[in-house]
Amino acid sequence: MKNAKFIKIFFFYFVQSVPLYIFSGALPSILRLEGLDLSKIGSLSLVGLPWALKFLWAPKIEEWARVNKKARKKLMIFFQIIIAASMYALYHFGIKTDFNTILVIGAFLSLASATQDIMLDALTCEMLDEKERSQAASIQSSSVALGALLGGGLPLMLYNSPYLNSVFLGTFALALGSLAVYCLFRDDNIHQGEELDQISLKRSFSNDTLLKAIGLTIVLRLPETGFAALQNIALVDRGVAIEEIGQFLSLLAPIVGIIASLSLGKVMEKLHLTKATASLVLVRTLVYLSFYLTLLFGKTEHLVVIAAMQIALRYCTLSLLNYSYLTASSKMQSGTDFTLLACSDLFVYIVMSFAFSKLAHTIGIENTLLISLILGPILASKIFMKSFEGRLQFKRPCNSPPSHGPFL
Repeated sequence: MKNAKFIKIFFFYFVQSVPLYIFSGALPSILRLEGLDLSKIGSLSLVGLPWALKFLWAPKIEEWARVNKKARKKLMIFFQIIIAASMYALYHFGIKTDFNTILVIGAFLSLASATQDIMLDALTCEMLDEKERSQAASIQSSSVALGALLGGGLPLMLYNSPYLNSVFLGTFALALGSLAVYCLFRDDNIHQGEELDQISLKRSFSNDTLLKAIGLTIVLRLPETGFAALQNIALVDRGVAIEEIGQFLSLLAPIVGIIASLSLGKVMEKLHLTKATASLVLVRTLVYLSFYLTLLFGKTEHLVVIAAMQIALRYCTLSLLNYSYLTASSKMQSGTDFTLLACSDLFVYIVMSFAFSKLAHTIGIENTLLISLILGPILASKIFMKSFEGRLQFKRPCNSPPSHGPFL
């Protein structure tokens, strides 16, 4: 039964992530190699807006799924059909079609997958016991890493071959084939037909544990965005070919990320979340320091390897955050709570990536990376000091079953 839950989680998040990484990971580099203007490529990032704004309609989606029999399963199937149709459209028109066509296809794909993700997050939160959360969080991250490998890396590897379009066809087949799984799986909506309080964002923000999870998101993500935003630019400035960057980091890093995420899941089963987070921050700071020093004094080939390690550590960060989100989400509106937390993560990433990019333009990449490097331990030390003093004890979210042990 436990393994069946994990297989279900892995499959659904993997199927969801492959087409997303085609648009967010592979297509920008491919379109640039096709000679597309950078301003147009930049507009492709707007395709991700539904993922940043989905918390606005999450309460309505979850409320409707609660009061209508089997509505959640039907909605997930409906949006999966749209995802499959979007991938077939990309295969049919190809990358050499009009850019606006690609933009429209991406918009449909993003809106469908973002809305489907609200229900998938709710399903994941509802079916997990407390002891299963840490392993489930690492499985979520691993499935995303594998999706990044196939969706973000494989198209780059096959760019100069006649098989590039076959990746889009294969992704369409994967999305279409997954419909059978969606139709067969049993959705035991624990709130089906119950008379419960109305789902709302106001209730989410009154959840003290959820606010702590947002604080943890800021602590972990804010320093990370500096290196994430400037890493590839630094490699290009050192003369690394963009094809090598895409293939090396999109293929090697997810593989290492899968191994690291699964290992971290085992660690979190035995360690307090604070200790696991402290260990990650320490390792990450050492890797960032290595990247910074190598950028100044080291060899380019070493820089690429360290960059891959940084990406792998991002999947570990994702595992920790997923675990905190699963813990903080109320059982009564788990989809809305988890969605709000995921959107806060994305918001921090977008805003700080923009800020660090602007700062690098003013003071240089090396100085900006140094600020990001110093910022990580400072932010982490504040929250860890409070944790060890016992001020951030876990509090059971409103209407959730009892939980044991501190949240942070």
